[in-house]
Amino acid sequence: MRVLKAMRLPGPLALILLMGVLQSCCGPQSCPQAKSGAAVLDKAVSEIEKYKERNGRYPVLLDDIKPGFGRQVEMELKADCPDCIEFAYKTDSFGYQIEYVYPHMGRNRCLHNNEMETWDCKGIY
Repeated sequence: MRVLKAMRLPGPLALILLMGVLQSCCGPQSCPQAKSGAAVLDKAVSEIEKYKERNGRYPVLLDDIKPGFGRQVEMELKADCPDCIEFAYKTDSFGYQIEYVYPHMGRNRCLHNNEMETWDCKGIY
């Protein structure tokens, strides 16, 4: 039986390679999965902001905007971004947060909240 030895990379080289992998997340500007997910959820963000203008607070649930809205957003996300595997909306005393997860060289998460103007996408491995 032949035993394979693990290859050891020199410290700095290993660190450079690891940084490249961890930076491999592609956001809505360059990645089709992220772009289609953001396009769907940008509409939801618009509705969330309109709700706040009308009611003085963010909706606790997406269905507070209108009945079935949360399910509608989820179905549109699955239709336009079949690779998007998770979607979440939550509120706290500071506002709201909406996010989705999709695969691209690992798992990537895009996040948007009431204080952000654009999506923040990062690799989560």
